[in-house]
Amino acid sequence: MSKLKSHNHFVHPVDRVKKMDLLKHVIESNSSKSILVISALDITTLDLPYENVTLKSDDMLKDEKYDIVISIDISTSVSKYLKRVKHAKDSAILIADEKDQLLIYQIETKLHKAIKREIIKEFEPQLLIDKRYEKEEKARRKAFNIKMQDERDAQKDKAKKPKTRKSGKSIKIAKKHIEEKVEIPKIDKIVEDNYNDKKNIDEIYSEMSKPKRKK
Repeated sequence: MSKLKSHNHFVHPVDRVKKMDLLKHVIESNSSKSILVISALDITTLDLPYENVTLKSDDMLKDEKYDIVISIDISTSVSKYLKRVKHAKDSAILIADEKDQLLIYQIETKLHKAIKREIIKEFEPQLLIDKRYEKEEKARRKAFNIKMQDERDAQKDKAKKPKTRKSGKSIKIAKKHIEEKVEIPKIDKIVEDNYNDKKNIDEIYSEMSKPKRKK
């Protein structure tokens, strides 16, 4: 079993049509390291003009070590794939298309651990993009439905509320309106009549303010 640390063993998911482009991207990102590119098939004729890259199939493996081992497919057996990983000093990378993804679980079962998935943005598989969009769209619809329900509930609550008393401003306006319509007794005549009796003006107003006794 390989002693490679789990955080240095990971999968780059990719669509099959972009597999070689991703391989070149990974190689160019590690130009200072020795790299083994390996496959279950004979890939020695692949057009990969990099001095730091060695191309081999599973049957060609010997005891040599490389900084990075890149598998561009999953071997015919889990044990053969794990043998590839043993040749990595720094990291082991699996560039996995849709077909390879189905077989990764078998490797993880043998390792008794999950292999870290690392998505390179410009090579993200369309399936994952679609799933993320579907998830985001579902969340958007849910948020919209909650908002609409809150608005309907608010309208129902508003319809149930009893009518409130008029505001202070409304009361003042109504009071003024009433006062304008109520006939105010004329004071001048009362003052004049009492003036003949030589009463003090204050006394006159005091008498006027006293409540009348019921008969």
